[in-house]
Amino acid sequence: AKNAPEARMVLEEGEKYLEAVHVCKERISDPEMRQKIEKLENITGKIFDEVKKRPESASGLRKFMSYYLPTTLKLLNAYADLSEREEIGDNIREAKKEISESLTGINQAFEKLFDSLFEDVSWDISSDISVMKTMMAHDGLSEDDLIVQEKTVE
Repeated sequence: AKNAPEARMVLEEGEKYLEAVHVCKERISDPEMRQKIEKLENITGKIFDEVKKRPESASGLRKFMSYYLPTTLKLLNAYADLSEREEIGDNIREAKKEISESLTGINQAFEKLFDSLFEDVSWDISSDISVMKTMMAHDGLSEDDLIVQEKTVE
């Protein structure tokens, strides 16, 4: 398949990314932040699973791979670095809070991205159903036709 090289690259990079996120998570003790990171790992893993199943979906992940993932990892590393500091002032607390809050939005965005991978599939299914309904109506097999036939039999 022509998408195979791109899909392979996405999966290799993705595996490295997930490993780096996991290492980062191990450095963080805050339970709420760890939970958000686990959600991130989960949704990102689902995106890569979809690339395994449908290599053509890799082409829709260019910005995800080149910008969103590296930037997210950079934020997580910054959070881990700040968490490991002995001295904690307002600036550190505020920066950690900002990163934590942004991770909620990042997770939502990644879930939307995952869902968008199914747009083509969903469109194909809707189109198949529409064609089938039209053919059934044409052949007198649709629900509306059956109701009309029942009423005329009475």
